[in-house]
Amino acid sequence: MPLDFIVIGSGQVVDKYWLPSQVDGSVKITGIVSMEPEKSFRKRFPGFTGKYYHSMSADNTLVILASLAKKIRNLNVANVATSDVRLFFTQKILGDNIFDTTRLFIEKPYAINLQDIKSFADLLKHYSSRLHFSGKYANGRSDILNSVLPSRNPVKITGRLIEGTEYFDVIKDKIDKGYYQYLLDGPELDLGFHLLDVICSVFQRSNGLKKIQLKEVCDLSRQTNGFEPNYGFGAILKACLYDGSEICIDLQAGKGNVPNQRFIESDYGDVTFHQEYTVRDSQDPVFRIESGAKLAIIQHGEGYNYYAKELHPKFFCKQTYRQQLDSLFMNKICLDIKTKRLTHLLASRPYA
Repeated sequence: MPLDFIVIGSGQVVDKYWLPSQVDGSVKITGIVSMEPEKSFRKRFPGFTGKYYHSMSADNTLVILASLAKKIRNLNVANVATSDVRLFFTQKILGDNIFDTTRLFIEKPYAINLQDIKSFADLLKHYSSRLHFSGKYANGRSDILNSVLPSRNPVKITGRLIEGTEYFDVIKDKIDKGYYQYLLDGPELDLGFHLLDVICSVFQRSNGLKKIQLKEVCDLSRQTNGFEPNYGFGAILKACLYDGSEICIDLQAGKGNVPNQRFIESDYGDVTFHQEYTVRDSQDPVFRIESGAKLAIIQHGEGYNYYAKELHPKFFCKQTYRQQLDSLFMNKICLDIKTKRLTHLLASRPYA
């Protein structure tokens, strides 16, 4: 039986993931709470027949949720509001006895600054079992990759999540209409987060990650035609594991007027495993590359919904404390890359 959720927010994540997950029966959306006028929402989503609660403010959203919590004993809340208020809603809900059995799904990025990361870490000490940190690529797309990787550590991991012209035009149109959240979060907290989350799941198979060092960081507009400033980043990192292993990580992510490039690749020296993140479906085939031969070995089935997998009762709110801390650490690495990229970008900017 699918879990029931009250969803905070009505943006792209609801459109792209939550409503399709309800259509295919993976979840049940009991209601949506948003500051968007209901008439506008219903026009965009005429097929949604559930309850819609129009909120006037963040505080009003909490009042609406509290009234629902009194009626629904084991309330599940999807916190997919904009990134600047995710911590606010999480703190308020966990700190109010009205929500004493409420469980929360937290969309990425969880935190937009280092203080927020510390605050989330403090919440984990008391509420770990009631929190679920979104990891749709690691949990829903690269699950099949992790199932075939060798038990030993790779020597290098290469990740690319370059969304090309089609995606770039969409986000440019939104920004032209006044939606600046993508630029505020930056490519690190958008697509870069997915790559690091997948890589973290590889490390969790070994003795664990000790630290990550940033070796090189750049804004892709400085090295690749088709990228505007703040739309993409490149980074070379070194991961140091507790068993003494060191792994080179080569990342690029963002949106630009370029071809799509979407994959994760783990190089073990004698063999390489490569997963393509497909467009318009989620079959995401995994290839084994050895002695010059590339062999497809596994992929998701047709119609697979990768977002819904972690919302299944078997997985929702079943993350370990270590897994949650690792997710927050990946959030921190994204912020570190972003800070270094912006510093370099501003330093290299020509001034009249």
